[in-house]
Amino acid sequence: MAIDLFKVNYSYLKEKKRRQYVIKDINLHIDEKDEFIALVGKTGSGKSTLATIFNALKIPTTGDAVVFGMKLKERRGYKDNYNKIRKHVGLVFQFPGYQLFEETVIKDVAFGPKNYGLKNEALDIAKKTLEMVHFPENKYESSPFVLSGGEKKLVSIAGILANDPDIIVLDEPTAGLDPRSKKNILSLLKELNEVYHKSVVVITHDMNIVYEHAKRVIVLKDGEISFDGTPYSLFNNNNDIVKNTNLDYPDSIRLAKYLNNELKLNLKEDHKNINELMEELIHE
Repeated sequence: MAIDLFKVNYSYLKEKKRRQYVIKDINLHIDEKDEFIALVGKTGSGKSTLATIFNALKIPTTGDAVVFGMKLKERRGYKDNYNKIRKHVGLVFQFPGYQLFEETVIKDVAFGPKNYGLKNEALDIAKKTLEMVHFPENKYESSPFVLSGGEKKLVSIAGILANDPDIIVLDEPTAGLDPRSKKNILSLLKELNEVYHKSVVVITHDMNIVYEHAKRVIVLKDGEISFDGTPYSLFNNNNDIVKNTNLDYPDSIRLAKYLNNELKLNLKEDHKNINELMEELIHE
């Protein structure tokens, strides 16, 4: 089981005559394991709205969304069952402050397991999860509100992972972070995907993350999917889609194109990062 959307549309206005869909005719499947998906598109393209449908924070206006065997419906009594979905699909917001509220880090991470009835095991689960995200043990009793931006992000991720979701969705997980914290977060997401076999969905404007880390990229334009495939195919075989959706190229591709055009070099234009490109330049 996983996430399946069939002709899904979403409007913030419920009256039929006034509806303007921000998500349009979405057909999509996400596996419960081993996916690493980048969800991209310019601001207002519908990325965050789509992500909130994944874990039932929003219910499709029309169309069908089936998440781990449960069909999302706007009916009395269904909303109580959506906590089961949120145990399978965890959502990490862009700003950690939206998720951090307890007086200590350990209590904050333990909140989810307690909420799911694991009161006796909650603290042990929280400790194991904080170890999982490599959070320093000497700060378990600290207030989450005095942490650095990178540490707050780790705690917000740990709070979701404490529920042991199959799929974790993150909205701009590296936004506003310093280079070291950004590297740590990306390393953690890679570990969650490759070691723990969780499916990871990242909403991002950073094409370097998309090209270097994602296995699959979904491009939204005006609420519709305009591309669903590998990052390599997007940036090397679909120039029109990149241009028409206002995406940037990753730094490694942009630099290689510039050097080839200006210095008449013959560099490959498919390096995953700048380091790979510099290796070729050294041996050129």
